[in-house]
Amino acid sequence: METNSVTNSLVELLKLFPDKPWDYSRLSENPSITWEIVRNNPDKPWNYSHLSENPNITWEIVRDNPDKPWNYDLLSLNPNITWEIVSNNPDKPWDYRYLSLNPNITWEIVSNNPDKPWCYGFLSLNPNITWEIVRDNPDKPWRYDLLSKNNF
Repeated sequence: METNSVTNSLVELLKLFPDKPWDYSRLSENPSITWEIVRNNPDKPWNYSHLSENPNITWEIVRDNPDKPWNYDLLSLNPNITWEIVSNNPDKPWDYRYLSLNPNITWEIVSNNPDKPWCYGFLSLNPNITWEIVRDNPDKPWRYDLLSKNNF
């Protein structure tokens, strides 16, 4: 495996033992794997569903590589995806269930976009949801079992 950037220990292991039975699905979601590593090793069986949720994958990478089989369900959960990106790309198949859990989605965004199919189950787990928001919006279909896991 070749990379031009600073290498990490996982990349070193991959270089040392290229013929070992590496799990490329798990490697694809590993935060130690960067787009540069993927791009420089196209012969490897990268899993684009798992790469879609990898925090090293940015919208610019997805946009500039439309030939890749990106998974928009998992990409909707990627912390690099913002509401601005979603709003500016309405033609993409964003998954509002996973967007509801995305840490970039705030109550202000949800309340300003009531026409979107937000998932209150996942919103109940969203770290931006506070007990005040729940208190002030008792008419919303919150999942109280999931709110129980939220770290207000």
